[in-house]
Amino acid sequence: MATRTINNLTTIEPVETTIPDTVLEQAALDLQAKELVTDESSFYHGMPVTIAQELTDIGGDVKRMHLESLYQIGEKLAQAKAKLHEYKKSGWNQWVEEYTTVSRVYADQAIDVYEMGKNATNLLHTGLSNTTLIKMAKPSTPETARLQIAALAESGEKVDGKTVDTIIKTAKEAESVNAKKADIQKEIRDLELKREGATTLRKKVIDKSIAQKQTELESITQVKPVAEVDSAAVAVTA
Repeated sequence: MATRTINNLTTIEPVETTIPDTVLEQAALDLQAKELVTDESSFYHGMPVTIAQELTDIGGDVKRMHLESLYQIGEKLAQAKAKLHEYKKSGWNQWVEEYTTVSRVYADQAIDVYEMGKNATNLLHTGLSNTTLIKMAKPSTPETARLQIAALAESGEKVDGKTVDTIIKTAKEAESVNAKKADIQKEIRDLELKREGATTLRKKVIDKSIAQKQTELESITQVKPVAEVDSAAVAVTA
């Protein structure tokens, strides 16, 4: 408290205080540890709070180091692959097998994670597992799936393997359906162009084909498109 004298009267005024962020963060960690040791379903149930907190911290450090190592290995391998291809168009598999301790499959997966992580380094700090990052980084994984998985992780929700597989599968199915729709729409446009200069008899044949294509287009509704994620709202860039 601070004092101030006005007209010979002393008043007491409150002093604004700011709690350091580190104190608030520690308080949150302490609360989390207390919940872990009191929750009967928790692995840490019955342990001292300090031990539970230390074990949680160590586990988090190991996860972070593991993820960072995958990214760093991918970075080194990407450099090696680019350098190798400056002189030889082949031989990557042989080089990996003879001069590293990782498999060719792992090497390619690590490079994919590195390439994805170059523009989304915060993904390494969202609690996603290496397996999930590898699945996300596959060239065949749609961008919509990556954004959706990242959004879930960044919201604090735990993302398990089954959820990841479902999101990727749904996104791929949606892409396939959308591609098929685009093909049919192109066919309809081509038929409409042909109809412009056709004879009356030929127009009837073309009209029938157009009607069939439109029916086919309307019937492609079995697969629900993956939920749209606003890329501007999902912070997947560094």
